[in-house]
Amino acid sequence: MLPLAALTYLLLLVPTNRAFSCFNFVTLTVFRENFKLVLQRADTVENEPLGTEIVVENQHVPLLQTGCFKNLSKLRYIKVVQCGLEEIEPSAFYNLPKLRTIDLGFNNLKEIINGIFHSLAIVKLSLKANAIETIREHAFYNLTLLESLDLSSNKLHYLSPEMFFRTYQISRLDCSHNDLQQVDEMFFWDIFGSNRDDVSSLIDLSFNNLSTIERDTFKGVFYINSLLLHHNSIKEINSEAFHGLKSGVSLDVRYNKLDGLDDIELLRLAAGKFEDILDDWDQYTEDLLIGIENL
Repeated sequence: MLPLAALTYLLLLVPTNRAFSCFNFVTLTVFRENFKLVLQRADTVENEPLGTEIVVENQHVPLLQTGCFKNLSKLRYIKVVQCGLEEIEPSAFYNLPKLRTIDLGFNNLKEIINGIFHSLAIVKLSLKANAIETIREHAFYNLTLLESLDLSSNKLHYLSPEMFFRTYQISRLDCSHNDLQQVDEMFFWDIFGSNRDDVSSLIDLSFNNLSTIERDTFKGVFYINSLLLHHNSIKEINSEAFHGLKSGVSLDVRYNKLDGLDDIELLRLAAGKFEDILDDWDQYTEDLLIGIENL
């Protein structure tokens, strides 16, 4: 007879039979190719193995349980938005080989733990407008196809490269409207798809509390379309901040705490890197010239 501890461990490994209990009291919209079904009893979803999309909006879904989307091998899109979602158990999205997009925006998630999204074949993930303060190391482990990640409008203070281990195809990262005070050096190393010059890429760190841009913050980013740093508290940008960048289209550093001399130095450092640089010093100079012309 197995000891109690071993028996408990084995029980944890057994797939749960609570499939769709988290949806028992909500209405699910399921798309089967181009045919739309509205299910009043969520447990009947298992009878729709050809379903390609599941949409739940403005309902009460505080928990996504392990295996709650089982038997939906054709599922490509999951949307659970404005549902008061507070917790996602590991492997909630287990065995969904066709899944490409997950939208969990406008919920109450506070932490992204390991084991939720590991090794999925998703291309787009939105966690916008939750209350996320913590993202665990390797939380986005092995998302080798992920291109777009939206973490905007959360409560993040810190970005560490360990969050994105083996996630190296991102071409759009939106971390705007957080409380970021630090972005680790080497954060973008080997995770950003802008290493390919055919990718139109975006890094949005606007509306945060960044005070400095360190030497190797953008190391590993060779090509970038838009780098948005406006509405921070940036006082200093290291002279090696853009080292390794081959070309960029737009850099926006407006509404920071750079003074005129720092701003001119920034222009010098970024010259030849970005086609367009938006900064307060240019605007100040332009307003001054207009004022002189109107005298």
